[in-house]
Amino acid sequence: MFVQVPLSQMQQQFSSLQQQQLENTDSLPTEWSVVSAKLSGTELGIWEMDDTTATEARNDDNGGFKPIYINVADSEFAYETNQDPILKTKCFDLKIWLTNEKMYWIRFANKEDAEYMYSSLLLSQFEFKQLQESFTGALLSSKAIHFSDIRTLLAPNNKREHDEWCVVRFPFLNNKWIRCLVVVVPRASKKKHGKIEFYTHSNRNKKNLLASLVNVRTCSSVYPENPGFIDSNSLLRLTGENYINEELLNKVISGEINTDGSRSRSSSMVHSTSLKKKRSTGSLLSLGKKNNSVNGNNNSPMHSRTNSLRTHSRQHSSMSVTSDPRATKKMSNATIIRTHLVYLIPETHSGVEPAETMIRLAIPIMNSFSLYGRPERFISSREDRESLLFGLPQLPHTQFLDNEISYQLVSLNIENSLQEQWKNWEWFQVFKEMVHFKLVKGWQGAGSLVDAFKEGMLYNKDRFNEMYGYEYDGDYNPDEDFEVSTNIQTLVVQVTF
Repeated sequence: MFVQVPLSQMQQQFSSLQQQQLENTDSLPTEWSVVSAKLSGTELGIWEMDDTTATEARNDDNGGFKPIYINVADSEFAYETNQDPILKTKCFDLKIWLTNEKMYWIRFANKEDAEYMYSSLLLSQFEFKQLQESFTGALLSSKAIHFSDIRTLLAPNNKREHDEWCVVRFPFLNNKWIRCLVVVVPRASKKKHGKIEFYTHSNRNKKNLLASLVNVRTCSSVYPENPGFIDSNSLLRLTGENYINEELLNKVISGEINTDGSRSRSSSMVHSTSLKKKRSTGSLLSLGKKNNSVNGNNNSPMHSRTNSLRTHSRQHSSMSVTSDPRATKKMSNATIIRTHLVYLIPETHSGVEPAETMIRLAIPIMNSFSLYGRPERFISSREDRESLLFGLPQLPHTQFLDNEISYQLVSLNIENSLQEQWKNWEWFQVFKEMVHFKLVKGWQGAGSLVDAFKEGMLYNKDRFNEMYGYEYDGDYNPDEDFEVSTNIQTLVVQVTF
C-alpha cells in the first residue's frame, strides 16, 4: 500500500479490507479482498488488487469493485487484534467508522504495519484539526479586528446569551442539514458550565429542544476548497458531547416538523444598515488587548461529509469527546443519542459577510467554554497548548510531526490505549505533548517545502516550453526571407565582468 500523509510520504502494505453495512458491526467479516491504498491528506483511496499477484489492480472490467475514496477527517478508528479462523494466526485489524451503519475493516499481517497505518491516520486527523484552528486564528486576526463593536464582543464580562438561526448537521447520524435556532448559553459560574442548545422553533421550551451540546473541546472554521470563498464561508465545526432527541430529529428529517416557518419576526429581522468597519491593523494578540476595561453586551443581530462515531460499547474516559452512537438513554418519552461532532452554518444577514456572521457566533461559543484563552484574551503564542496557533510550522517547515515520530508514539502507547480504550481525542493529546516538548527546545516544524514539492521543482527545456507555450520552429529556412543565399554564422561573444 502506498500511503501519503499530509506533506510527507511513506510506503506500507496490508493484506485485505472488508466493508460492512450490518446491524451488528462488531462481528468480524467473513469475506476479504486484497487491496492497495493511498492516504493523501485526509482522503484514503482504496483499490482492489489481484489476490494471486497482488500487483494488478482490479475494477468493474475484471471483476473487482470500484475504487473507494474515504474522507477520514471526521472518522473514528479502532485498533484490535483477532485470530484468523482459517489460518489460525494472529491478525491486526483497524476499523474505520464512517457512520453508525457503515465501516471498513483493514487487516494487516504484522503488528508494525498496522501501527504504522494507524499512526498515519491519526496524524492526518491531528494535522487537519490543527490547521483548521490555525486558519480560524488567522481569520479572527484579519476580520474581527475591523468590527466596530469588537470591544463589546470581546468584553470578558459579556454574559449575554447569543442566538442565531443556523443549518445544522450531525455527521454520523445522517447527511441532512437541519434548520435550527442555536442558542449559546454562557457559563454562569464555576459549577454551572456553558452549553449550546438547538431548538426546532423560536419558542425555547423542552418540547422544541432538539439537542444540547456541552463540554465543547474545539470550535473552528473550515478552510474552503477555494481561497476566493473565504469571505462567503461560514461553516463551523464543533466537537464536544452532543445529546440529541432521536424522535424529534426523525420528525424534522421526515418533514413532520417544519422548521422553515418557525422563525419569529424578531429573530428574522436583519440589520437595516451594514455594520461599519474601522480600518486598522492588528493581530490575534491585539484582539485580546482590546477588552481589558470594557463593559457591555453583545448586540449581534454546503459542505457535506460522511463521518463516523460508532465504536465499542464501553465506559468512556473523562477526557474523551467521542462516544458510542448506540449509547442511548431513555428519558420520559424521548430517546437521547450521544454524539461528538456538529457542523453548523449561520444564516446570512443583509449587508453582513457570511464570515463575519460566523465569527460573531464563534466568539460567544469560545467564551462559554473557555476555549483558546477566552473569555479573557486569545492566546497568540504557538508554544501554548491552548492556542489556536499551537505548533504551527514555520517556513520552510511544513509539518507538525513527521511519520516516524507519530509511529513511535503510537507504538509506545498502543498497550495503554487498548487497556484504557482510547479514542482519537486521547491520541491527539499525545501528539500535542510531543509537539510542545519540541517547541520549548526551539523546534519549528518537520519537513520542508523542497521535500514536499521536489518533483514540481525539477525543470528542463521541454517543461519551459510547456509552461510558457513556446513552439520551436526547426524547419525555418532563412533563404526564404532573404534575396540571396545566406551564410549563417554563430557569433560567440566573451564578456568579462
